[in-house]
Amino acid sequence: MKINSFGIKTITINGNLVYTINVSINSSVIILGQVINDEFWRLKHTISMNNSVSKINFNFITTNVHEAQEAISSLQKILFAHKVQKLVNEAHFVPNKEVIIFNTLAAIIDINGGRL
Repeated sequence: MKINSFGIKTITINGNLVYTINVSINSSVIILGQVINDEFWRLKHTISMNNSVSKINFNFITTNVHEAQEAISSLQKILFAHKVQKLVNEAHFVPNKEVIIFNTLAAIIDINGGRL
Protein backbone atom coordinates (compact mmCIF):
# COMPACT_ATOMS: atom_id res chain seq x y z
CA MET A 1 0.00 0.00 0.00
CA LYS A 2 1.45 3.37 -0.99
CA ILE A 3 0.81 6.36 1.25
CA ASN A 4 -0.29 9.26 -0.96
CA SER A 5 -0.81 12.08 1.51
CA PHE A 6 1.64 13.61 3.94
CA GLY A 7 1.06 13.76 7.67
CA ILE A 8 -0.03 11.58 10.54
CA LYS A 9 -3.44 10.08 9.84
CA THR A 10 -5.88 7.46 11.05
CA ILE A 11 -8.09 5.82 8.45
CA THR A 12 -10.65 3.04 8.56
CA ILE A 13 -10.32 0.13 6.16
CA ASN A 14 -12.96 -2.60 6.33
CA GLY A 15 -13.89 -1.48 9.84
CA ASN A 16 -10.30 -1.59 11.11
CA LEU A 17 -8.31 1.45 12.18
CA VAL A 18 -5.07 1.94 10.27
CA TYR A 19 -2.51 4.46 11.51
CA THR A 20 -0.25 6.02 8.90
CA ILE A 21 2.75 8.32 9.08
CA ASN A 22 4.20 9.94 5.99
CA VAL A 23 6.48 12.86 6.91
CA SER A 24 9.53 14.25 5.12
CA ILE A 25 11.91 16.88 6.54
CA ASN A 26 15.19 18.43 5.45
CA SER A 27 18.16 16.56 6.80
CA SER A 28 21.00 17.97 8.86
CA VAL A 29 23.78 16.49 10.95
CA ILE A 30 21.90 17.38 14.15
CA ILE A 31 18.57 15.90 13.06
CA LEU A 32 20.17 12.81 11.52
CA GLY A 33 21.91 12.26 14.87
CA GLN A 34 18.52 12.51 16.61
CA VAL A 35 17.03 9.95 14.22
CA ILE A 36 19.94 7.50 14.48
CA ASN A 37 19.78 7.63 18.29
CA ASP A 38 15.99 7.23 18.39
CA GLU A 39 14.84 3.79 19.55
CA PHE A 40 11.85 3.68 17.21
CA TRP A 41 13.02 5.45 14.03
CA ARG A 42 16.65 4.28 13.99
CA LEU A 43 15.94 1.56 11.42
CA LYS A 44 12.58 2.78 10.10
CA HIS A 45 13.56 5.93 8.18
CA THR A 46 14.88 6.51 4.69
CA ILE A 47 17.01 9.27 3.22
CA SER A 48 16.50 10.72 -0.23
CA MET A 49 17.52 13.69 -2.35
CA ASN A 50 15.02 16.20 -3.72
CA ASN A 51 16.28 19.20 -5.74
CA SER A 52 19.80 18.69 -4.31
CA VAL A 53 18.43 18.76 -0.75
CA SER A 54 18.83 15.74 1.53
CA LYS A 55 15.51 14.62 3.05
CA ILE A 56 14.71 12.26 5.90
CA ASN A 57 11.50 10.32 5.25
CA PHE A 58 9.37 8.77 7.97
CA ASN A 59 6.89 6.24 6.56
CA PHE A 60 5.03 3.84 8.82
CA ILE A 61 1.73 1.95 8.72
CA THR A 62 0.26 -0.12 11.53
CA THR A 63 -3.03 -1.35 12.95
CA ASN A 64 -1.57 -1.53 16.46
CA VAL A 65 -2.54 1.55 18.48
CA HIS A 66 0.42 1.13 20.86
CA GLU A 67 2.91 1.01 17.98
CA ALA A 68 1.27 4.10 16.49
CA GLN A 69 1.53 5.98 19.79
CA GLU A 70 5.21 5.04 20.13
CA ALA A 71 5.95 6.12 16.54
CA ILE A 72 4.13 9.43 16.93
CA SER A 73 5.75 10.20 20.29
CA SER A 74 9.24 9.53 18.89
CA LEU A 75 8.53 11.51 15.74
CA GLN A 76 7.25 14.50 17.72
CA LYS A 77 10.60 14.73 19.54
CA ILE A 78 12.49 14.67 16.25
CA LEU A 79 10.16 17.23 14.65
CA PHE A 80 10.49 19.52 17.68
CA ALA A 81 14.29 19.39 17.41
CA HIS A 82 13.98 20.09 13.67
CA LYS A 83 11.73 23.10 14.33
CA VAL A 84 14.09 24.53 16.96
CA GLN A 85 17.10 24.10 14.67
CA LYS A 86 15.25 25.73 11.78
CA LEU A 87 14.14 28.63 13.97
CA VAL A 88 17.67 29.24 15.26
CA ASN A 89 19.26 28.96 11.82
CA GLU A 90 16.76 31.32 10.17
CA ALA A 91 17.02 34.04 12.85
CA HIS A 92 20.23 35.51 11.45
CA PHE A 93 19.84 38.96 12.98
CA VAL A 94 18.64 37.92 16.46
CA PRO A 95 21.46 38.08 19.02
CA ASN A 96 21.55 35.67 21.96
CA LYS A 97 19.11 33.20 20.40
CA GLU A 98 20.07 30.49 22.90
CA VAL A 99 19.38 32.79 25.86
CA ILE A 100 15.96 33.70 24.44
CA ILE A 101 15.09 30.00 23.98
CA PHE A 102 16.23 29.07 27.49
CA ASN A 103 14.39 32.01 29.07
CA THR A 104 11.21 31.20 27.14
CA LEU A 105 11.38 27.54 28.20
CA ALA A 106 11.94 28.61 31.82
CA ALA A 107 8.90 30.88 31.64
CA ILE A 108 6.77 28.07 30.17
CA ILE A 109 7.90 25.73 32.96
CA ASP A 110 7.00 28.38 35.57
CA ILE A 111 3.56 28.93 34.06
CA ASN A 112 2.92 25.18 33.75
CA GLY A 113 3.83 24.43 37.34
CA GLY A 114 7.25 22.90 36.74
CA ARG A 115 6.57 20.94 33.53
CA LEU A 116 6.75 21.64 29.82
